[in-house]
Order: sequence, then structure tokens, then C-alpha cells
Amino acid sequence: MDKKSEKFKLFANIGLIVLSVLLVTYFLPETELQIPECLRSYKVDTKWAYEDYKAPFDVDHYPDTAHAVKKAKDEFVPIYERYDEVSRLNRLSALDTIVKAHSEVPLPLRMAVVSKVKECLDRGIIDESTRKLKVISENDENKPTAQFYTTEQVMKKLAIICPANTPAAKMVSEIAAEELLAPNIGKNDARSAKRLKVAIESARLPDGIVPKGSLIIRKGDIVTPEVANTLGQCYSKTVEINEKESSHLWSWLGQCALVSLMMASFFTFMYLFRNRTFFNYRKMVFLIVLITVFIVMVEIISVRLWWQIYLVPFALVPIVITTFTDSRTAFFSHMVMVVICSIVAKDRAEFIIMQFLVGNIAIASMHEFSRRAHLIRCAFFVFLGYTMVYLSMTAINKNFSSFTEFLNFYTDAPYNNWHNFLKFALNAGTLAFSYVLIFLVEKLFGFTSTMTLVELSDTNHPLLREMSTRCSGTFQHSLQVANLACEAASDIGANVQLVRAGALFHDVGKSENPAFFTENQYGVNPHDALSPIQSAQIVINHVSDGVKRATKAKLPQAIIDFIEQHHGKGRTKYFYAMACKANPDAEVDPTPYTYTGKNPQSKETAIVMMADACEAATRSLKNPDEATITGMVDKIVASQLSDGLLDEAPINLREIALVKQAFVNRLRSMYHQRIEYPDDVAPRKADAADATADAVEAQS
Repeated sequence: MDKKSEKFKLFANIGLIVLSVLLVTYFLPETELQIPECLRSYKVDTKWAYEDYKAPFDVDHYPDTAHAVKKAKDEFVPIYERYDEVSRLNRLSALDTIVKAHSEVPLPLRMAVVSKVKECLDRGIIDESTRKLKVISENDENKPTAQFYTTEQVMKKLAIICPANTPAAKMVSEIAAEELLAPNIGKNDARSAKRLKVAIESARLPDGIVPKGSLIIRKGDIVTPEVANTLGQCYSKTVEINEKESSHLWSWLGQCALVSLMMASFFTFMYLFRNRTFFNYRKMVFLIVLITVFIVMVEIISVRLWWQIYLVPFALVPIVITTFTDSRTAFFSHMVMVVICSIVAKDRAEFIIMQFLVGNIAIASMHEFSRRAHLIRCAFFVFLGYTMVYLSMTAINKNFSSFTEFLNFYTDAPYNNWHNFLKFALNAGTLAFSYVLIFLVEKLFGFTSTMTLVELSDTNHPLLREMSTRCSGTFQHSLQVANLACEAASDIGANVQLVRAGALFHDVGKSENPAFFTENQYGVNPHDALSPIQSAQIVINHVSDGVKRATKAKLPQAIIDFIEQHHGKGRTKYFYAMACKANPDAEVDPTPYTYTGKNPQSKETAIVMMADACEAATRSLKNPDEATITGMVDKIVASQLSDGLLDEAPINLREIALVKQAFVNRLRSMYHQRIEYPDDVAPRKADAADATADAVEAQS
């Protein structure tokens, strides 16, 4: 990478970090940092887990509001009013008309009926539902309902005056039919509701003052409703004071400073310890975008549903980052994200400890994310991690006096904290979304996951099936190179799955002209009819042909890199030597005999380059014993080093030595000597024959 490009990427990464800090800080809440943790975390009817709390200023003392409101409702007296004067006069007029119509009834009896009806109307007639009340309010005076009449009571009084089956009784029935004895006192709903509202509001008013410095609650005491009201006043007044006396500038500056420090530490870590990833623009964009988007999402959720923060699958981020980078980058990114998100967490210590453990579990479980069983295992351990930390932190904070109290905290009212375990289970279950997220990241950023590499390593892939059919020798060579390279990759800590997939596809371009490559020739060599330069061009073209085939098949760029780089800028030495031999008096231009691809840019492509050359060369050995194989491997790798083919790969001499030893061990097992079968010796006994066969099989 040239200096100009490196400088551009450095400033681009700085710009991304600054943008991330601004976005994260913008979505952080403003006042939560200024409210004491104890005032945000207590629950009614639970133990006060904090130190003794004293009033930070004078606050109103409130009684048990719920009890006071209930008492106000129970003692409430509804307001009743009599019907207007017009209604009264209409009733009396109708009564006079009915009485006059019954001239057969003696006048004194008629006058007695009229007098009794007027007396009842004047005192007041109420309905049966009102009768059930003890007291009602009329004209701002509380009156017992016993002093009023009901329609049934009035009818009984008239029945005494007017016995049944008499003309007077008939007159009374007509009076009742005209509803002249209906209730004339009714409830005023509007005034009653207003009075009830005033009574409830009065019940909620403070009944005294809690002076500044007075003890409100001791550690370990139960938070009663009365104490909760006082604590609520402390919370509200603290918020009010913060709103009046603070412009939130210092809060914003503090948040911005903390987020900046964490993101700067991430920037420094990547620059110093993950330099190749740091200058890989796509990977840095991926890391910063993923971290920023996740933090912003947590901040938005915490503002609206802060109690649901444990439903957020924090383990998802290290899983995805591990898939496309490495475990250390995933761990550092996870901790940066967790520390920033702890700003909005309810209990920061519990939150950080819990997410620290869960992140480590996810990284350890998903280091080789290639099978569904890995994800199920990871989800189980994530749930277990959440549960154990939650149980431990609860035991520390609540200071239970017995195991029964410990269990009741999770199972019985008013706690019912069993639902937290359900949240942990849902959190672990959402890790299944990592499949989808990994797929989206692959498509958006052009990365290659381990799962994709596993799929590509299947020999039923169309390109590999075609290669096994058209050029079986090359296919077998690719399988052997994959075995060699994987052994070496495992020894030096390289990506084994990437090496396997890359090795299988590295010679896919030979399918265009299979007969021009030694491993596919059976007695006839078409190069005999060509000039050295023509032969060299055909051989060199298998790289570009492979790239075209891979691009058409939409293979990932990580696999195409193996096709481009497995010969690097090496030379077809055999044909170049033939050209020099054919022209001893002229200087032969090496350019037409040189591959046009890139030299290996990674450990994985470097391993495949060395494995490709060593596997092909050892096929020609007549006596492939350990010494011969070791000499051939040393010679080939030394030649590649002297030609500068490995200069651009991040692989050191110690790792190259390990790679060579892995090659020797693997090739020695591939070409081990078999004992000669004694055909000329006839077995004399069946058991002797069996013993000989077992010996041969054992040494095979």
C-alpha cells in the first residue's frame, strides 16, 4: 500500500469515528446521569438495597396515598337536588284533578289523602338505590336517607287511610298510575363528580414536611407505599432542580467525552494491533457501522422501554464480528459497545458484568461457526451466563436472610421476577437471527463467512464437478493440495476453512485446456508440437481462465484471490529454460514466461502457493522417502523466497518453517512405503495367511 492511499484511509477512519461519536452522543438521554441510582431502581414492597437515604432537601411528606384515596371514596357523600317548582305544581294540580273526580269518596277522606301526599312530597321521595346510601347531601347539608320516603313507603301510608276494595283505594291506584308518587329528589351527577374529584385531590395532598437531612429509609427496610411517595417527591424535585439549574451542557460534554474515549481506544487498538484490518476500508466501515447502529438502537430502546434492555441480543455483535475478523477484535469491539451502552443501563455494574461474560461465551462458542449445532450451543451458554450473573448479583444486592426468601423473590407476589428468566431465554433465542445478519453482511460488504466456505468446500459444487470430469488429475491434485495446506494452516493458526476452499478452486482454470497439464496427460504431450512461448502462454492462461470461471460462477473474492495469487508473479521456469536453450546466443525476454497475477497477500494464499508447488514436485520423486521429500520441499520454498514471491504475505520465517515441516509430515504419510507381498511364498496354514494379511493391512 502506498503512503498516499494509507494516509487517505487513516483520515477516512478518523472521520468515521467522529461521525460515530456524534451519532451515539446525540441519542443518549440527557437527565438519567443526574438522578441517583437508588431513586431510579427501588420498588414498592421490596427491601431497600442501598445505604441509608436522607432527604437531600425539604420535601413534602405524603401519607399512604392509596389508603387515603380509598378512604375519601368510602366517605364521599353524593349531592342530591329536588325537582323544580314547576314539577311540584304540576303534580299537585294532577292530584287535585283526580281527587275531585272521585266525589263518591267522602270529603274528609279525600282531604286526608291530599294532605298525606303533600307531606311526603315536601319531605322528599327517593328511589330504592338512594335508600341504600346512609347519607346524601341536599343544599350543602348532609341528611340521612332514613328521613326520606320511597314510593313503596308512601303507598303503604295511603293504604292505611284507604282500605282495599273501596272507592278510596281506587282513587289511590289512579294517583300511583299517574306517577304522582315518583321520586322527586335525584342525584346531580356533574356536581357529585366534581366534589369527588376535589375529595380525591385533597386526599393526595401532603400532610407535612420532611426536613432536609431527615432519614427517609434505612438499608434493608421495606419500601412501604408511604416511603415510596416521599422517595418519589425526592426524584421529582431532583429532576425539577436539574431542569432549572442545568442546561445539560456538562451532561452532554461528559457523555461525549466518555463515548469519544471509548471509540478512540477502539481506533488505537485497530491501528496498533490489527493494522491490516485497519487499512481494509470495507472491514473498518463494517465494524464502525455495526457498533454504532447497535449502540443507537439500544439507546432508543432504553429511552422508551428501559426495563427491556436485557431483551437486546448483545451477543449478536461479537458473533458477527468473529465470523468476519478474529476473536480479539470481536472482544474489544464488544467491550467498547457494552461500556457505552452501560450509560443507559439501569444497574451498570450488573449490566457490564453480565455482558462481559456473555460476550466471552459467544466468542468462544462461535470461533468456528460452521454448523447449526454451534449456534444452539452458543444460545444455551448465553442463557446460562445471563441466569448465573443475574442470580449472583441479586443475592449480593438483596441480602436475603434465607433460601426461602431467595426463592420467593422470583416466584411470589409482589416480586414475580421469574419473567426476567423469560427475557434471557428470548434474548438467547434471537441469536438465530445471526444467520440472517451474517448473510446480509456478506452481501453488503463482500465478505466470506465460514458457513459459505463450508458450502464451497463441497465437491458437488458445479465447478468442482466439472473439474473432476474434464480433468480428473487436476481434481486429485487439488484435493491433495487442500489436505497439505490445511495441515500447515492449522499449525500456524491460519484460517483452515478458507485454505481448504481456496485450494480446491485454485486450479479451476485448467478445465479450459486439461490436456496441456501433466497430471491430465496419458502418454501424449501436446506441448511437443508447440514452441516454448506458446506452451508458456497456455499454462499461464489457466490463471485468467480460472478467474473468469470463478467470476461467472459468482465465487467470493476471497476464493478468486487464491486463483490469482497461487503462482504470484512466478515464472514458468521449464519453458523459459527451453527457450534459453533453443536460443543460446540471444537474451530471452522473461516477460512472456511470467505469470501476471498478484503475489500472495495473505498467509492463506501463501500456504496454498507453497503447497501447490510442493505437491506437484513430489509426484516426480522416484524414491519419496523422508530425506528426499524434505530436500524437495526445502528447495521449492527457498526458490519462492529468493524470487520474492512471499514478500507481500504477512508470514514470517518461523511460520514458514512450521509450514514446511507440516508438508513433510503429510507428504511422508501420503507416499509411505508398503511392504512387498510375498507372492512366491504359499501359506502353509490358514492362520499364517491371516497373520500376513493383518500385517499388510496394519502397515498400509
